[in-house]
Amino acid sequence: KVADIMAMQVTIIQGYSKTRRQVRKSGVFNGEELDYIMRVLGRLLDDCENTLNELIAVTTDSNLEMKDDERLELIDILYQDMTDQYTFSQSFNKETMVLAASRIKENNDVQTSRALNNIKPN
Repeated sequence: KVADIMAMQVTIIQGYSKTRRQVRKSGVFNGEELDYIMRVLGRLLDDCENTLNELIAVTTDSNLEMKDDERLELIDILYQDMTDQYTFSQSFNKETMVLAASRIKENNDVQTSRALNNIKPN
């Protein structure tokens, strides 16, 4: 589970980087929307960092005095936390990119319609 927690965090960070780059590149989100998306992604990274820090504390003998069963129980809790964060990140990233693609398509449809009807943009 420890390795899975770390692997999920790597995937979350990769998804964050990709989504952040694509959202900015798309040009279809206004400033408030960009701020919201960046705050959500930033908070997600903060939560992942906190989970990883707790994992390090649990798996390093000198940091916390715990019995083995207590360590395993806490690792299970941290695994569930990271799984929840992973699931949320995948969903949020996907929904954000679907919205961006939808807006891009809508903008293209509007431009095509204007061109077909000889309507000049404002």
